[in-house]
Amino acid sequence: MSAPALASLVGLDLAAVERAIDELLAANLVRGGSSATGVVPIDPTLSMESRIVRAERAVAERLEALALVRAQIPALSEEFMRGRAPDHDLPGFEVVTGLDNIRTQVYLAGERVRHDIRATEHHMTPSPDFAHGRACQLALLDRGVRDRTIVSSDALAHPALRAEYLLMRDHGHQARTLPDITTRIIIYDRDLAIVPVDPTRLECGAIFIRVPSIIDAYILMYEYMWDAATPVFELDGAAGAPTGRVARVLELVAVGAKDEAIARSLDVGTRTIRRDVADLKSVLGVSSRTELATAALRRGWL
Repeated sequence: MSAPALASLVGLDLAAVERAIDELLAANLVRGGSSATGVVPIDPTLSMESRIVRAERAVAERLEALALVRAQIPALSEEFMRGRAPDHDLPGFEVVTGLDNIRTQVYLAGERVRHDIRATEHHMTPSPDFAHGRACQLALLDRGVRDRTIVSSDALAHPALRAEYLLMRDHGHQARTLPDITTRIIIYDRDLAIVPVDPTRLECGAIFIRVPSIIDAYILMYEYMWDAATPVFELDGAAGAPTGRVARVLELVAVGAKDEAIARSLDVGTRTIRRDVADLKSVLGVSSRTELATAALRRGWL
């Protein structure tokens, strides 16, 4: 019968019937013919057998691809475990070359860190690598890791870098500045120190040091530099007044609010508030919350 007659018989409008005929054609259940609707049916056994064969072929190809993936799992697992091997199973000195390899090992070291990161930067410019490093630092700060950087004064002259430091500061990162930083170093807890082979060309490689006595010496040097450095926190704004969340933390501390209440008010973690308060005490050279409020008032911060 014609398409209009078919539509009347099944109780659908003509457009719906025509769409159904198109779907039957696409499914290879009818084919073009000389009937009133322009199509004639195909034996469903033949049609479905053809579809099943195509489906089986696709499944076989997918299974083959999955088998190739499965064959790579042992090698991937071995590489993963080697990257996360305990430090006592790793060499005391290891030179890692290639920027990608260095970044991978630094990332894995960052995942292991539990307490402290100490770093110096002798020269910095905005780059995708710096943005990626910042994202990793923010994740560590959210885990409660204390993260400190000593940076050369000239780096702070770049507006983009200053903005990055302000963002990280609001998450608890601490930064100080010295007129000249001669080398780059990263120290993770007391377990690992990383220094570049050539401070001006990271692509030359990095030395991963896991010898406790040498790491202790680097830490002693770092703390000496940290004590001599000027907090970047004080350099921001007129008279070094805090801004953003830290300014609000200071206001709430001054009125006697507890860390837990401040954290709820600002929708951040309690550890973040404690870091902010500790930073404020360090900057103002005080040891108690009462002294903090008094010193802030003297400076005109409140």
